[in-house]
Amino acid sequence: MKTFGDTEAASVRLTWDAQGIARLTLHQPTLRNAVSRGMWRGLRAALAEIGAEPALRVVILQGAEGDFSSGADLSEFLALRSDPSATAAYNADVRAAVAALAALAVPLVAEIRGVCMGAGLALVAQADLRVLAEDARLAIPAARLGVAYDPDWVTRLVTASRPEFVAELIYAGRRLSGAEAVARGFAAALAPDAAVAQQVGDLAAAIARGAPLTLRATKLALAASTPEGAAAARQAARDCDESEDYRRAIAALGSKEQVEFRGQ
Repeated sequence: MKTFGDTEAASVRLTWDAQGIARLTLHQPTLRNAVSRGMWRGLRAALAEIGAEPALRVVILQGAEGDFSSGADLSEFLALRSDPSATAAYNADVRAAVAALAALAVPLVAEIRGVCMGAGLALVAQADLRVLAEDARLAIPAARLGVAYDPDWVTRLVTASRPEFVAELIYAGRRLSGAEAVARGFAAALAPDAAVAQQVGDLAAAIARGAPLTLRATKLALAASTPEGAAAARQAARDCDESEDYRRAIAALGSKEQVEFRGQ
């Protein structure tokens, strides 16, 4: 395990397995994994490290000890958001971390237990697949704090669900259950609390067995909302057609040989 952040108690923890699955854990359990400024910076550093690893196939994002995250660490706000200049600098760190998560080239799976609030929802909104535990509780208390939820985060949440879902979370400040969030289309699945880790692990393992170039092309296609993005997705699809992985998989169709994809 490797930790990123200013302290061990408030950190982002990284573990790997032999399948190329990286697991990022938000760790500040005494505050329900509220994300400190050091953790925002640590998340960005962890993503830079794993993003440079050729063996990476899929990333799991989770919180420690039964909660995903209660959002940004409000205990820092008086000191770190004391004036417009300080607030802008703090917000830049937060936005950079969320943007780095969104820019991952491999599939991202979010495991959501317990509390998932505020900026925590912005993090899981970047995931390609979200699995909610039955005890999950989602909320955005921005209107009670007098802060604006970042426009990019609102847009991403709308893309991941629908406008009414986001409006209810922010306007009314409602706390939604995991079952309600799944019914609104925000998550791939709802799992019993005791089974969510296994379900997420099985999902990540299934993804990791796939051809890396196909995964990359699909991720680009899912995000292709601009002409430039669409062009990148089409090029990634051509890369699949011309890959050694494709040729080996086609050659193995007539046999029971299990193809080990290499991303080439």
